[in-house]
Amino acid sequence: MKSNVNKLMITIWCFCLASFVFADNISFEEMQSQRQAVSNQGTNQIEIDQTIDEEKDLLRNRGCSQGTTAYGSSDLANGETYSNPYYYGGDYHTATVYNGWTYDFDTCSSSDDTQLTLHDSAGNELAYSDDSCGNDAEITWTADFDGVVYVTVHKYNCDTSTNNTNLNITADSNEVYGCTQVGDCAFNPLATVADDTQCLGNSGCDTCGSTDAVMSDGYWYGWSGGWWYCDDLTPTDCGYWDTGEMEECVTCGGGVVVTPATVFVVDNDSDDDGICNDVDTCDGDLDACDVCEGPGAIYDCGCADFPAGECDCNGNVVDAAGV
Repeated sequence: MKSNVNKLMITIWCFCLASFVFADNISFEEMQSQRQAVSNQGTNQIEIDQTIDEEKDLLRNRGCSQGTTAYGSSDLANGETYSNPYYYGGDYHTATVYNGWTYDFDTCSSSDDTQLTLHDSAGNELAYSDDSCGNDAEITWTADFDGVVYVTVHKYNCDTSTNNTNLNITADSNEVYGCTQVGDCAFNPLATVADDTQCLGNSGCDTCGSTDAVMSDGYWYGWSGGWWYCDDLTPTDCGYWDTGEMEECVTCGGGVVVTPATVFVVDNDSDDDGICNDVDTCDGDLDACDVCEGPGAIYDCGCADFPAGECDCNGNVVDAAGV
């Protein structure tokens, strides 16, 4: 009886041990499978999150639809500004624009987190902004047509609002004012609008000078009432020399500070007699006797005394009687 009991106990123990071993192996395989599934879910979740973020960015860059409530209009002159603090989210402003002009639209310092979307008259989106100045929006856009555009104010996320929002608009015609007189030292080839008050009026013997440092014969020179030799400079001090100009301010030999892009007239007729200095033999006025800066005809014979042995300016001499 005891022997049978022992055999039974041994059989039960072996069965339990086998069950434990095989159960542990199955659990491990299941655990690996579950872990892989969790890992896949994590990867998929990351990819989903990335896709959502990309779609959000895409939607964000697309901007909002044009508003439904028209409020305000502008037709700005060059340099003029429109400002109105009473726009609601969902309002749109009508702006007349001109080809080549640059316009700045902003809702900076508004109470809401704002967005701006710009559309043309056909409903095409031209520009969009969100969080350009803090939580507010700013669009800088250059028109390529004459006409009107519509700028819509929204509360994030393309929502309406009854909170007051600042809308500011400025216009810049991109015109360049400058001297348009060809040959003048201040002539500006980029000027689109003549402003001849900027001209320097050089003429005659005058030449044009510049405070730009220049290289000549392998040496740097700077201008300060005359050309100064810059013996302590090399081309790399201020960028490589090209067309005689240097981009940065430099200190030349003799303590001359050379600043770029200042143009001036060099007066080459210092006595204003119409004769250029390089050929003028008198830096001043000729007197009546053609003497440079002379005293004039102050002598007995005008420009000279009586010649030696003569008693007048006509060549007469004293006779034997002393007359």
